[in-house]
Amino acid sequence: MSQKVHQKVFSGGEKTRIKIANAFNGENLLVFADEPTANLDYKGIELFKQKLLSVESFLLISHDRNLLDSLCNKIIEVRDGKLKHYNGNYSFYKKQRELEYNREIFEYENISKKRQVLKRQ
Repeated sequence: MSQKVHQKVFSGGEKTRIKIANAFNGENLLVFADEPTANLDYKGIELFKQKLLSVESFLLISHDRNLLDSLCNKIIEVRDGKLKHYNGNYSFYKKQRELEYNREIFEYENISKKRQVLKRQ
């Protein structure tokens, strides 16, 4: 990449790699990464993972589920203006969220049935 430092036009992946290099060239206490793998090839993603594992803490926003599974141990869901914490990776979050959703549906259906019974009385 050193031969490309003086060029004027960079690809999306090159721009992303430059941003990543800049994010890790100091002693940052927290790294904030918003869709960091969007323009990276698999080698760039692996390099990013290794760099991210070297920092104390990070906040990662991504649709890359493999990345989330391999790096994250806490997921914070933002839904209806509220935050909910899940301890685990993305796969754990997805399973827990599905269980919660099914429970909500079950409770809603039970309340609806009880309401119908009370209306008939």
